Amino acid sequence: MKKKIENLNTATKLLLSFTCIIIFYIVTVVAAIIGIKSVGGTLREFYDKPYQISTSTLLMRSAIQGVGRNLLCVASGIDGAESQTYLDEAKRYIKVVESGLEELQQDYTEEEALFADVEKQITALKPARDELIKLLEQGNKEKAMEVYRTAYEPQAKITRTALESLGNAAEKDVQEYLDNVLAKTRESYLYTQLRDLVENYYDI
Repeated sequence: MKKKIENLNTATKLLLSFTCIIIFYIVTVVAAIIGIKSVGGTLREFYDKPYQISTSTLLMRSAIQGVGRNLLCVASGIDGAESQTYLDEAKRYIKVVESGLEELQQDYTEEEALFADVEKQITALKPARDELIKLLEQGNKEKAMEVYRTAYEPQAKITRTALESLGNAAEKDVQEYLDNVLAKTRESYLYTQLRDLVENYYDI
């Protein structure tokens, strides 16, 4: 085969060289286009799901902690207009939790058991939270403190733990996304290196 190639005239050799390079260029371009589309699709999937879930669970955990902190401040003795400020802030945190749960319901399709547990724990937290707010608005701080200690905070810890587990699962998906992008980047790099080798071989 090598002897046959050596016996070819110069024009035929040049034509063969250019043909090989054109073929490798086409393969490289096609591979790059496929890679870009694949990475773009993976990026959308990453942003729409794992990233959003991870962010939502973190915000919800912080919000639940914020609700407890503000209600505890009022139950501990803050009075007057300042107590209403704390209650209003606690209600804003509650809206963060509720909107976060709605986002999870729309976006999350993986780890159904973890998501179901989050829904269950948030639902279980609501009665103690609402009772606590009602008692504080009525000025019954002694009873409110008891509800906080025996009902709200224990359930709040369980709920935050459930959200943490869901967030960890989403972060695992994020890592898988990063590994996928890295693999595709390496594949594109190999195609480019192969093309350069061919160009150098034919000294073009």
